[in-house]
Amino acid sequence: MLIDNGFPVPETQIPVCDGGDPFAFLDMGWRDLRLGVEYDGDQHRTDRPQYVKDMRRLRRINACGWEVVRVINEDRPAEILGRVYESYIRLGGVEIDFIE
Repeated sequence: MLIDNGFPVPETQIPVCDGGDPFAFLDMGWRDLRLGVEYDGDQHRTDRPQYVKDMRRLRRINACGWEVVRVINEDRPAEILGRVYESYIRLGGVEIDFIE
């Protein structure tokens, strides 16, 4: 969906390091902008320990200078595109024309 709407091809499984080995791998994004896009599946709703672990992981990712747009199944494509585009531009991405 991102590529079909004019975004550059995102890298997948982007390692995030905090001075050493990676502690997280972002689903996709643009390393040069420190922008990640993560899909939160059903386990984030049904598995509380996993949810807590993921929230702590997200805070650590943010502390390393990354911004992460979180996406859930119920998000409409136009919402996802708009949120990603807003972050993409704010973080220094080049203007693109995309279809909402």
